[in-house]
Amino acid sequence: MRVIFAIDAIEKVAHTNNFPGCLRWAQKRTETTGRPISIVCCRGGEKRGITIAEVTEEGVRLIKSGTIWNKAKLEFLNVEQ
Repeated sequence: MRVIFAIDAIEKVAHTNNFPGCLRWAQKRTETTGRPISIVCCRGGEKRGITIAEVTEEGVRLIKSGTIWNKAKLEFLNVEQ
């Protein structure tokens, strides 16, 4: 099972949902703030997640080899569901 996070790293706010739900939240957040939002995927049982996409005002960009995030740090963020 995978957990998907949409992360606004500047305000330290995250949203967890399925992939389409995180994309919708990230697009709305980008429209209101103008900041890029990272989409991070964490697989079950692993301690790290990887950035798989980035949402900006120009659209969604898939990332092949993204930034590695510590799962505990992601769970520590103020998570909105």
